[in-house]
Amino acid sequence: MKRHAQGLTLIELMVVVGIIAILATIAMVSWGNYVRRSARSDAMAALMDLRVKQERYRFTSPSYANRVQYSSVFQPAGDPLPALSPNRKYLIDVATASVTGFTATAAPQGSQDSQAERDECGGSATFAVNQEGPVMGGAYASAGCWKR
Repeated sequence: MKRHAQGLTLIELMVVVGIIAILATIAMVSWGNYVRRSARSDAMAALMDLRVKQERYRFTSPSYANRVQYSSVFQPAGDPLPALSPNRKYLIDVATASVTGFTATAAPQGSQDSQAERDECGGSATFAVNQEGPVMGGAYASAGCWKR
């Protein structure tokens, strides 16, 4: 009487391990992209809040504010503007300010400042906003990056 072996052969086991490794690699890349994109909303929210605070400041002053306070927390109305986004992924700065307008930037910091981020955002991972709204393209992040 012949007995049939039960269980998996080594080849079958290696195929399963290989498939799991491929799926894990795809999942890790997707997760990294998701984390990077979600951090962009941190920069966008910080810049839009800065824009509102600039308009509030301009209402009582002869020109827009030309600097920001180095803080990770948004201050109440009238206090200096923050220099770090709430999740500390972007450094917020007022690049230019005058009587007629301003340009504020959010430059990526740490792991957010990567070549993948620059490639995905049209060559620059730095976001910018002025008195009219988001500044897209050129030296700043592309319109597609603002929409993701």
